[in-house]
Amino acid sequence: MLLARATAVAAACLACWMPAQAANGPTTTLDFNSLQAGDYRGSLSLGGFVLDPGALGTSDTGWAGHYHIAAPTEPTWLANNGSNFFVFDYFLDNSVLNIYSAQNELFGLQSLDLGVASASMTSCATRNFDYELSFNGVLASGATVSTSRTLRMQCDGSGPLDDFETLAFGSEWNSLQSLTIQQVRFSDIPDSNIALDNLVLSAAPIVAPVPEPESYAMLGLGLLGVAWQVRRERRKRSA
Repeated sequence: MLLARATAVAAACLACWMPAQAANGPTTTLDFNSLQAGDYRGSLSLGGFVLDPGALGTSDTGWAGHYHIAAPTEPTWLANNGSNFFVFDYFLDNSVLNIYSAQNELFGLQSLDLGVASASMTSCATRNFDYELSFNGVLASGATVSTSRTLRMQCDGSGPLDDFETLAFGSEWNSLQSLTIQQVRFSDIPDSNIALDNLVLSAAPIVAPVPEPESYAMLGLGLLGVAWQVRRERRKRSA
């Protein structure tokens, strides 16, 4: 009986020494289908997150802070994925989109769909444009994580419209305080804008708590006590 008890305590101690495992929190997909198409100014609150468009060093400050919710029925946008999408970089030279939790909670970036939208082009079949974007995140520690992606106008779908590309991000994009998407470089695209859809964000990873050193010490003392008791009982039986 005492030996079985000692074995159980030892197993519990070993379990405590196993490294903590992180699990992704629940995800939220921002798809903009619940919003009415049109021009807006200011920040957008959706699904527990805030999307805040702005501009850096732009000469056309009249459009700073504007965004557009585009519907698939609108004929004026050279990007279409069959659903509503979010358009930023709205006629600006150097725009940014800031994303953060409405409750100031940590979050992770998993993936998003991007396309090139133009209000003055009706076909991209004969044009080959590209758009370079930077992604910059501020982590919970205050450190930063960044990358850049080149977005090329895709006309490989069934029609002449630009197709969206899905960009995926790794685990280093977890535990973000904020995320900034910024235009870095673009080809000569008339009235160019960035189309965003299906932004998949997750709650910060849940990490199992690691026991304090005092807990390990108590477990160790408990094991020694049980071992001493087992040894004492065996001596009594052999006497």
